[in-house]
Parts: sequence; C-alpha cells; structure tokens
Amino acid sequence: MFRILPALCVATLLSGCLIIVPVPGPTITTGAPAVTRTSTEPATARVPVVPLDPAGVAFNRLRAAHGQPPLVASANLMRAAQSHAEDMARTGTVAHQVAGGGDLASRLRRFGCVNRSGAENIAAGQTSATAAAADWAANPAHRSNILGPYTTYGSGQSGGYYVTILSSDC
Repeated sequence: MFRILPALCVATLLSGCLIIVPVPGPTITTGAPAVTRTSTEPATARVPVVPLDPAGVAFNRLRAAHGQPPLVASANLMRAAQSHAEDMARTGTVAHQVAGGGDLASRLRRFGCVNRSGAENIAAGQTSATAAAADWAANPAHRSNILGPYTTYGSGQSGGYYVTILSSDC
C-alpha cells in the first residue's frame, strides 16, 4: 500500500477530478518562480501548476467527452492570461494584441514559455469565467483550441474580459 504524506502533496477534489500537486514543504505558495525548458531538456521538466479554476474544469469535461487527455493549470499561463485580460480591460479592447501587451508569442516568452506554441481564446461581456468557457465550447474555432494538442492552460479575467491560453509543458 502506498502512503502519501500531507507535507509532500496536496489533493484537490474539483468536480470529480482529483489533482495531486507536489509541494516542497508544508505550505503552498501561488507565486512560484517561472520554470522554463530548453529544447535539450526532457519533456518531463517540472512546470509550476495550480489547482483548476472553473474554466479548466469545464475544459476538461469537454476534452473527456471527446476522448482528449485533461489539461493541467499552469502558473506561467495563468499569469500570461491575467496580464492580457488586464490589458484588454485597461484599453477597452477585445483583441489578441493590444497596445503595450504584445502578441501571444511574446506573452508566452515573457512569462517563461520559451520555444512554445499555443492558442488563445478571448471574450468580453460574459457574467463569469464559466459563461465565457461555455461560449468558447459552443464556437467551433474556440472549441478546436480547447480540444487541441495542448497539455497546459491558464485563464485570467479582469472586469468583463476573459482570456484562456493553451500550450504544452509551459
């Protein structure tokens, strides 16, 4: 029988999904430093992960219904998505590139996702992140992003602006 010590991991039960997150000590900090990987490092390099938010739970339900593996929430992508949501709210613009915020590729690099590709869903005017996720799931292009070949995601919101970024090993 295996025994999991509380000081080594934290289990979070969200809508039927059990997520075990390794923890270096008895406390969890959400401001973990960004982890990057070069093309010579193994694909199993550790990345900072955080518990799934409501959008992530919705994404993983959709992915499961289509036979896709679940996404893992990434602290790097959460920061990148939050930054872009704040830029959109600041400028009142719903766009993948806003003044001073750069495009998706530059955001990925800025938040520690070097040499990564990704996809981004943006929305405005919904009443919650769950409502934005439902709208994305109902739209073929956005649904294609959610069901894409990605392993990690991050979501952000500011005011009525919502952003999700999907990538792999970021």
